[in-house]
Amino acid sequence: MTDDVVKARRDVLGANMVLADDACGHLVSAVHALRELWFGGPGLTGTAPSRSVMEGVGYLIERIDAEAERVRHHIRFD
Repeated sequence: MTDDVVKARRDVLGANMVLADDACGHLVSAVHALRELWFGGPGLTGTAPSRSVMEGVGYLIERIDAEAERVRHHIRFD
């Protein structure tokens, strides 16, 4: 491969890593917003969901958060 091709591949890989990192950031923000909605953010009123629903949503939130962090951990910037 020529140096130009190698550089172009690195540029594309770098851009994809930035997009993946941004996506992880948005996902984590969405997870935290969902947590606030389900677990009583400021100014929320109404009936609370059942304990089993809260536990299920809590588990889902933890898994999404962990997966986003796992993806972010594998992003390497050279």
